[in-house]
Amino acid sequence: MILSERLWRTTKRLFHRLANSTRISYILLSVFLLFVVGVADYFSGDEISILIFYLLPVSASAWFVGRGAGAAISIYCGMTWAIVDFLTSRTYSHVLIPYWNGLVMSGFFLIIALTLSNLKKALDRENALAREIQEGMLPAAIRPIPGYQIAAAWKPEKSIGGDYYDIIDLGPTTVGVCIADVIGHGIPAAILMANLQASIRIYAAQSLKPRELCMRVNEFMTQNVGPGKFVTFFYGVLDTAADKLVFTNAGHPLPLVVRHNGEILKLETADPVLGLFKSVEYHQHELNLASGDIAILYTDGLLEIANLRGDFFGEERLAAILAANQKAKAQGICDMILAAASDFANNFFQDDLTILVVKKE
Repeated sequence: MILSERLWRTTKRLFHRLANSTRISYILLSVFLLFVVGVADYFSGDEISILIFYLLPVSASAWFVGRGAGAAISIYCGMTWAIVDFLTSRTYSHVLIPYWNGLVMSGFFLIIALTLSNLKKALDRENALAREIQEGMLPAAIRPIPGYQIAAAWKPEKSIGGDYYDIIDLGPTTVGVCIADVIGHGIPAAILMANLQASIRIYAAQSLKPRELCMRVNEFMTQNVGPGKFVTFFYGVLDTAADKLVFTNAGHPLPLVVRHNGEILKLETADPVLGLFKSVEYHQHELNLASGDIAILYTDGLLEIANLRGDFFGEERLAAILAANQKAKAQGICDMILAAASDFANNFFQDDLTILVVKKE
């Protein structure tokens, strides 16, 4: 099980690096694939057809580089096919037939290349629009909160993701703080996240207690979202006058708190995730904050980042970063955690990642 998981992560890492390679690298890869397919076609003889393998260089160039490269590789594929046809000494009723066949094959490859490049452009446009809409649902700016610093980082695995955080004004001295991780990735997770955000803001405006808000959101999800969809969710109400955070944790990764004296503790309280069970009793807890205390909320994409050896970033590394940077501002802490995670995984994120830091000045 561990071996298969590491193999899967290594494979994803390889494709991630390919996806971030330069255009020249993809062109060279396409030329190399064309050479390999051409040689294989020559030695396979007349009986075995490997025509479909010519689509490998065509697809790679069209999808990752663009229409121009796809068209050029398509023409070269047609030429290679015609040359192999000529070198294998196949006999035809007319001398022009091999050239005609090569031209037809070039046209076939061109159609495939143009179709793939157009599809890629359409997907990129849709993803860019979805990313813009999703970013618009996140707080554009976090308003100054007397006595507190709040900072956040949001990094989806793909252009769009299922992580969500929000800072909600509830009154002169109260602020709602929430973070969530929707199951899945891509557009389905983003749609579910949008529904989640809308329901949270509606219930938060009613000044519900954290446990009551979670019960309402859970009821909404079980009634309106398909089976098998769930969300891990943390919601807290920060009372800046009383220096107190009242919170409910619905199956979300346990937050860490760094006390001003260097003590690090985990908020080990969690109820079931949202969306799986109709009748759930949620509980709420209180955390008193003193000057210099830091609370960090995060999604599991942070702790589960893996390096090339398959080691996870883990809670110990996170705690060490917090302890070493306790005097830094909230935004600085957030940036340092994100930078450390990126360096650890060589900038390859296997999951969406969100960090939310709350610091008492």
